[in-house]
Amino acid sequence: ISDLWSLNGESGNSWHQAAITIASSTLFRIVFEATVGRNHLGDIAVDDVSFSLGSCPSAPQTAAHHQGDCNFETDECGWSNVGSRELMDDIDWSRVPAENSRQQPPLKDHTTFTGKGYVMMPMRSTVQRPGDRAWLVSRPFNVTSADNRCLTFWYFMNEPIIDPAGPSLGSLRVYVNVA
Repeated sequence: ISDLWSLNGESGNSWHQAAITIASSTLFRIVFEATVGRNHLGDIAVDDVSFSLGSCPSAPQTAAHHQGDCNFETDECGWSNVGSRELMDDIDWSRVPAENSRQQPPLKDHTTFTGKGYVMMPMRSTVQRPGDRAWLVSRPFNVTSADNRCLTFWYFMNEPIIDPAGPSLGSLRVYVNVA
């Protein structure tokens, strides 16, 4: 597993775009990992995942019709949680309406710009502990050449209620896992 991108802590009450060039000549999967911070008072969400051939341009396109692209409005598009027997994470991601966030006013998804639109978020529970991780994994990419690929996605990381001990939202990381 190779670390491609990461962000710790909160990034404000808005969506931000990330673009990562991936170079692989073998079968691979993409993994989004969210890690719980000291508390669970904030939100980490991912929306509009898109892949295109070539290195990332300065203004990537939105989710379209490439393998792995997903705006999560209809389903998970083949993105999945790792199996519990694989022991890679502690909690799962869930496809939920953006309005299910802790934000006030409720979060709007990046695709429809409404609270009714869907995003992927780590599930919350009363048994969550600091450091718990959630892995969201793509289907394997069938590589036919050594061409670079551009992964773009929109992320939301906001902690509207700051713990007295300071910000503690957690982190979001992206890995490439050679299959």
